[in-house]
Amino acid sequence: MCYRCLRRFCREDLLQEHLNYCKNVSPQKIKMPSPDRNILQFQKIEFQHKVPFVIYADFESILIPYHSVQPTNQSAYTEKIVRHKPCGYAYVVTDANGKIMKPITVYRGPDAVTHFINNLIKEKHNITPMLTTISPMNFSPEED
Repeated sequence: MCYRCLRRFCREDLLQEHLNYCKNVSPQKIKMPSPDRNILQFQKIEFQHKVPFVIYADFESILIPYHSVQPTNQSAYTEKIVRHKPCGYAYVVTDANGKIMKPITVYRGPDAVTHFINNLIKEKHNITPMLTTISPMNFSPEED
């Protein structure tokens, strides 16, 4: 192993050949993009697929202070001061065009996380038939 760049070799002669190069360069090789190619963007638009439904959700929580307890792990650099207890949520189901499919669902009460998961399962049962229904394609005589 080259201890300079941490590259591994299966034979000693390959390591020695590498060291001749590695010892003459700095430990880091910096390669900056050229000014005309320094912006990344998605190129293959034809490979994008619209998702048929999107669920946007948000939780609300109550902040419950921790009592001053000394941490058992002395190497920890963070101190927990409050705990987030979920107390409610809201979500909305939209179609691929952003149209809201049904009124916004809002819940506030005990066991909000379990209630949320159960509602998502109900939404799945409502959405699945729309995804699995195959409707025939009706072409006009010009399109045949």
